[in-house]
Amino acid sequence: MQDWHWWIILAVLLAIVEVFTPGFVVMCFSVGALLAALIAGLGLGTSWQIAGFAIGTFLAFLSVRPLFQKWAQQAESRTATNVDRLIGQKATILQDTDEDGGLVKVGGEEWSARAADGQKHPAGSKVVIERVEGNRLYVKSLQAE
Repeated sequence: MQDWHWWIILAVLLAIVEVFTPGFVVMCFSVGALLAALIAGLGLGTSWQIAGFAIGTFLAFLSVRPLFQKWAQQAESRTATNVDRLIGQKATILQDTDEDGGLVKVGGEEWSARAADGQKHPAGSKVVIERVEGNRLYVKSLQAE
C-alpha cells in the first residue's frame, strides 16, 4: 500500500472516533490526516507528510473547531428538553382546573394542573401551559394570549 492509503485509513478511523467523543477535537486530526494524504499523493516525502499533518491539524483547530463549537452551543440553547418542552403547548382540561388544582392532558399524558390566570377552566376546554413547577403545570386560557 502507498503512503496516502495509510493517511486515508487514519483519517477515516479518526472521524469514526470523533463520533464517540465530544468537542470536535479528534476531527481536527482527521483533517490533518487528509492533508497529509494529499501531500503523499503528490509524491512528497515523509517529512512533508508529517508537516502537512501538523499544519492541517493546527489550521482545523484554529478555523473549523471554533465554528463548530459556536454552532453546537446555539443548537443546544434553542432546544427545550424534559418538562421545558411543555411550556407553550396546548392542553385539554380533563377535570375542572382552578387555583386549587385540576387535571389536564398534554400529548397523551395526564398532568396535575393549576390555573395560572386565576380563572376556572371547565373540563373539555383548551388551555396553554404557562410554566412548570415540580410535577404541576400552570395553565391559562387560550383567549388570554
